[in-house]
Amino acid sequence: MAKNSRTPRASGHVPASSREFDALRAGVESVTAGAAGLLSTRHIANGDEIDYADKTATFSKGHAQRGPGLVDLEAFRSFRNAVDAHLGAEWEVGLDAALSGVVPPPPKAASRDYAAELIELYWASLLRDRPFSSYEYEVTAIAAARELDGLGDAYRGPRDSEGRVTPKTLFRGGLKRGGKSYFPGEAFGPYVSQLLLHPACMGAQPLDRKFRTYRAGVDYLTEERDWAWVQNAGLPSEAAQFDPVRRHLRDGRSLAAFAYDDGIFQVYYVAHRVMAELRLGPNPGSPYSSDWNRGLLPVSGRADIVGTLNSVARVALDAVYLPIWNVHLRHRPEAGGGLLHLAKTHRGSLILNRAAGGRDELHDIVMSSPAVKLSYMKHGSYLLSQAYPEGAPSQPSYPSDRGAVAGACVTALKFYYDCERAVSSYTQVIEPSADGLSLKPYLGFDAAQMTFNSELGKLAHNVSFGHGMHAGANWRSDVEEGLLFGEAIAIAWLKSHAQTLRERFSVKIRKFDGELETIGN
Repeated sequence: MAKNSRTPRASGHVPASSREFDALRAGVESVTAGAAGLLSTRHIANGDEIDYADKTATFSKGHAQRGPGLVDLEAFRSFRNAVDAHLGAEWEVGLDAALSGVVPPPPKAASRDYAAELIELYWASLLRDRPFSSYEYEVTAIAAARELDGLGDAYRGPRDSEGRVTPKTLFRGGLKRGGKSYFPGEAFGPYVSQLLLHPACMGAQPLDRKFRTYRAGVDYLTEERDWAWVQNAGLPSEAAQFDPVRRHLRDGRSLAAFAYDDGIFQVYYVAHRVMAELRLGPNPGSPYSSDWNRGLLPVSGRADIVGTLNSVARVALDAVYLPIWNVHLRHRPEAGGGLLHLAKTHRGSLILNRAAGGRDELHDIVMSSPAVKLSYMKHGSYLLSQAYPEGAPSQPSYPSDRGAVAGACVTALKFYYDCERAVSSYTQVIEPSADGLSLKPYLGFDAAQMTFNSELGKLAHNVSFGHGMHAGANWRSDVEEGLLFGEAIAIAWLKSHAQTLRERFSVKIRKFDGELETIGN
C-alpha cells in the first residue's frame, strides 16, 4: 500500500464510554444552538455513485480492477458494505449529529464545473516547476489564466478586482458560493505565505525555513500501465527523487514535497512561533491579554495555544472522515485524468455508464482544453501527471482532510492573535528568489494590504493546495470546502473551550467569509 494511503477507521475510534467522548459530546451540544444556522443541514452526495452502475465516477483506488479505470463491481460492493458497517452509530452520535451539513455535494463528473476543475489541475501540473514569482511573465501561466478566465462561472477560483483571472490569481484561495465571497485578501503579496518564509525557533533550535524538495521535472503515473497498476493497489515502481539542495518554498513542486511530510499541525505551530517572535499582540479581549502585553504570557497560556492546535486538528480529522468515506466517496483527480485518457483514446464507451441505461460524457471544455493538449505533448498520454510516485492517497478526495485541519488550526490561531494587523507593520514582506536559495524583499505595491488574517488563509491554502492541486492529489473544491468545514469545527470547539477558562472574556475572529464571529464566556 502506498505510503500516504489510509483505510476506513473502525468504529469506536473515540470510545463511547470514555471521558473524552463525554466531554466532546457535551462541548458540541453546548454550542449547537449558536451554530445551528451553519451546521443544521446534513451532507448531500452528488449522486454519481448511484447514477453510474460502472462506478467510474466514484472512488475505487486500491480495489480490484477489471481493466484500466474499471473497478471490479463485486470488489466495490464488498468495500461499500464494509464502509457502511464500520462507519456507523458512534461516529454519528459523537460528531456528525452536530457537525454535518457544512459541505455541499462536489461537482458531478459530467458537469462543466467538474471539467473546469480538471482543466485547472492540468495547468497546475504544467506549471509545477515554474517559480510563483515568474507567473506574471511566464507564457504557460498567461495561457492558463486566459483559458480559466474564459470558463466563466464554471471556474470557482479567485479573480482580480475587474473580474478577470490573471497569472497573479492562479491557484490561490478564492470561492464564491451563495452570494458570498470567501478568503478575501489572499491575492495580495507573494504566493507563499509569510508564515512559511520568515525564520522561527523551536525553543532554542533556529529554523531557517529551507526544506527538502523534489527534483524538478520528475513526474509520475503518466504511462497507462503504471497508472492502472497503482489504481489496482500496486506499489509504485520507483521512489521520489529529491533535490540534493534544500530550498525555500517557491514553486508547486516544493509545496507538494513539503505537504507530503508535514506533521498534522506542525506548520501551524511554527506559524504561532513566527507570530510570537514578530511580537504580534493578542486578540483584543483575550483572557491572556494583560500578561501578554507586558511580555509575560504565562506557561498556561503558551500551553493553551499548543494544546488547542492539537485538539482542533484531532477533532477536524475525526469529523471529516465520516463524509469522506460514508457520503461523498469522490474519486481523486488522477482518476478523473484516467476518465479523460480513456475518452481521448476512443474508449469513452467504457466509462460513465448509467445505471438506468445510456451513458454520459466528460464536458467538451475539458475534451478540447489547451492544457490537456500541452500535457499530452509533454508526457505522451492524457493522464494527469502526479508529483508523488504512488499518486494520491488511497482514500476518497472530498472534502480534503488537510483542508479541514488547516481551516481548524488557522481559526484557532486567530482566536489567540490580533490577526487584523498589517504584516508590513511588523516586518519586511519577503519572497523567495527564483532558485529558492535565498529570500528577498517583496516590492509589490500590495504589500501594505497583507494582514495576518489573509496570510493565515494563504498558509492554509499553500499547504492544502501543495498536497492538492500542485501534487495532483485533490480538486480545488476539496480544499475550499475542507477549509470551511474545519473553520466551523474549530469555532464550535473554541466556544466550548471558552466555557472552561476561568477568566471572563470575549474575542472576535475574522472568518473566511470576511464576517466576524464572537467567542466568549
